[in-house]
Amino acid sequence: MGEHRFGTLSVLVGVLYCMVAVGSVVQSAETRQQIIQRVNSTTVTIVAGGLDSTSARLVEDLGAALNDGENQRILPVLGFGSAQNISDILYLKGVDAGVVHADVLDAVLKDNFIPDIDLTLQYIAELGTENIFIVAGKDIGDISDLAGKTVNFSAGAGDEYTPSALLFKSLGIDVKRTNHPDTVALKKMTTGEISATVVLGNNLKKIAASLGSQDNLRLLPISQAGLSENYVPATVTASDFPNIMPANSSIDTVAVRLVLVVNNWPVGHPRHKKVVRFVEAFFSGFKTLQQSPYDPRWKNVNLAAALPGWKRFPRAETWVAEHEGEQTVAVLKEKFETFLLTINGSTTSVTAEQKAKMFNDFLAWTNNGSEAKIPVRLTSARGVGKRLGTLTIKNTEIVVGNRTETALLVEPNIKGLKSGKYAFHIHQNPDCGPAQKDGTMVPGLGAGGHLWLTFEGQTLGSHLGDLPDFTVDADGTATKPIVAARLSLADVVNRAIMIHSSSEDTSGRLACGVIK
Repeated sequence: MGEHRFGTLSVLVGVLYCMVAVGSVVQSAETRQQIIQRVNSTTVTIVAGGLDSTSARLVEDLGAALNDGENQRILPVLGFGSAQNISDILYLKGVDAGVVHADVLDAVLKDNFIPDIDLTLQYIAELGTENIFIVAGKDIGDISDLAGKTVNFSAGAGDEYTPSALLFKSLGIDVKRTNHPDTVALKKMTTGEISATVVLGNNLKKIAASLGSQDNLRLLPISQAGLSENYVPATVTASDFPNIMPANSSIDTVAVRLVLVVNNWPVGHPRHKKVVRFVEAFFSGFKTLQQSPYDPRWKNVNLAAALPGWKRFPRAETWVAEHEGEQTVAVLKEKFETFLLTINGSTTSVTAEQKAKMFNDFLAWTNNGSEAKIPVRLTSARGVGKRLGTLTIKNTEIVVGNRTETALLVEPNIKGLKSGKYAFHIHQNPDCGPAQKDGTMVPGLGAGGHLWLTFEGQTLGSHLGDLPDFTVDADGTATKPIVAARLSLADVVNRAIMIHSSSEDTSGRLACGVIK
């Protein structure tokens, strides 16, 4: 009986196993189709530059930082130059976005190389810069000496829409062009077959190291003067290229801006939805990219930077507006690096402590040209609320008696408050959220108390955070500039600016903005 029951149970188990197996086959067929749809709906393909290009490294970082398997996947693809990348983004099936050089982007638009490209192509953000190097023989004194000589523009760079060609065109220097791979070109230079070669990004360091000591090669300086805003100044030192630069030397060159661009897909199109998802993941996860082990160049990227003449992808545009002001410190630091170069000739010869002090001095420097645009929102016991507008803050000067003093200029662009005067203060903490006091959540209390500053170790008799009253006109707008004496940007970075609920300093905290 027991054996019979065991046999019957075995048969039943076998039947059930077959049923499950058959069901699995059917389910597998359905799941496979679902997987195909899901993988294609969540994968964004981004075409970059060549293997050793700056853009390839940055796109690789995007994949490493943002891929989560189920909801977002970045698939990097190596490209063949900015002009080809633009074509692939617009026409090649499966390519969703790409990184291109800003000078190429503008040249294609100016020359009408692709009709209505400004309508079919949009940008997401700038991605920093890529250095341009010109390696020449020792007989070449400067770039102008290359006129009429043979210059290599690297393999695959035969068209007019490359940073190499556009740079020489901008400088008005005609050369005889060759298109050898960088490694081949540098070797031909050692034999005098060509006079110079143009190399972009990291590739030069790798190639120069493989050549050994080369006394007959040198880097040519490139001045940004006269070039468009697509190029920015850059400085390299002998530690970067010891084989082709004298010890303890440095040289000025330029870098070309990199831009992440995308096809202007119609709203509701499946590929438009993919790009929207990517933008949200990229911008939200941007702080992760600015940390190790990702490329240190991410620290200099400003997502809010605008690209004149081009329209930003709508979701990127709205994200920047929603988070306006959060990139302020990054912008200030970028300008500080330029400031440091102007007074010191290099950014590598100062310690971290010295650089931190100099950055603070830079923020206090009246002529630094920097400004911070801070979004202002209503406060509440549950957190920050509705956006009212912005406060633009920058350094200025005022005359007191017979002397000139540093001051802070606050330019409001606020709507939605009742007319009248409001107490206006700088508070200690970069936090507009609520905090608990006596068991109750108080709106805006996270900002802490009013800002008190010290002078030569002594607390000032009246706190400088007490600003002139904030005035709202009868139509509910506030645009009247406010000047705060003895303050500078250095004093308000990483602080909160508070609009109180009345003209009384101790009144409730109505609205708040932060420079993060």
